[in-house]
Amino acid sequence: MRVRTAGVWTEIHGGTVVLCAGAIHSPAILMRSGIGPAHALRAMGITPLFDAPGVGQNLGEHASVTLHVQLRPGAWASSVDVRPIMCLVRYSSRLAGAGRNDMQLYPINPVDVDDTARGRGGLRASVMQTFSKGKLRITTPDPTIDPEVEFGLLSDERDLVRLRDGARRLFALAQHPAIAAISEHVWVDKSGRRIESVRDDAQIDAWLLAECLDYVHAGGTCRMGPPGDPRAVVDPEGRVYGAEGLRVVDASIMPEVPRANTHLTAVMLAEHLAERMRRRTS
Repeated sequence: MRVRTAGVWTEIHGGTVVLCAGAIHSPAILMRSGIGPAHALRAMGITPLFDAPGVGQNLGEHASVTLHVQLRPGAWASSVDVRPIMCLVRYSSRLAGAGRNDMQLYPINPVDVDDTARGRGGLRASVMQTFSKGKLRITTPDPTIDPEVEFGLLSDERDLVRLRDGARRLFALAQHPAIAAISEHVWVDKSGRRIESVRDDAQIDAWLLAECLDYVHAGGTCRMGPPGDPRAVVDPEGRVYGAEGLRVVDASIMPEVPRANTHLTAVMLAEHLAERMRRRTS
């Protein structure tokens, strides 16, 4: 294995390498190492070690949309260092064939360094069970260049239907007396458009498609699966199919992004596979 630190390349030798670079960079590292879709690697001038078409595919993410709130002075955050999310509501939309706890609603605190940001907040809805899938690819063998990412947010109609419903719930919250009492203005985007500008389904959908963002919960790009599954990159132990002594252990191996914030799931996954590795070497 070759590792670059502070611009210096170093070779490290070991019986097992565990790659934990996340759902964006783990597949990028694999591809630059010759493990990925063979035709795409050749186009980059990389000699494939073997064809692994699932690397960089199956990208899942929680699609989100935000209402921007200008707070009254008495409701400003005490500091720009406060937690961005203090609480949230999980609920089941019962729409478009989704399962339990497929949605979230939550307020957003400012995280900017500008002190005036304390007066700005947000109300956000997120689709937590996602049917839409994206992908990523490297555009160069150069490891200093980030991969090109296509999240594909709301590309599946089932996600759009449920975020549209979530948006309507946000509109109702924004007009609730408790929210109205602490807010001066509520906008649907940073240009200052008001809620009244998005009334019917077509207007809401156009707004969602223009303003939808990720939740920083990417996963699935080195998908775990059984032997013989052409989409699978790793086995249930995190071992990369076709590459002896190489494992991936991070959110990239999740077959689907969970219906929850991904931090604890990633920690649980790492602890579980680490324990399995310890048992095999003890």
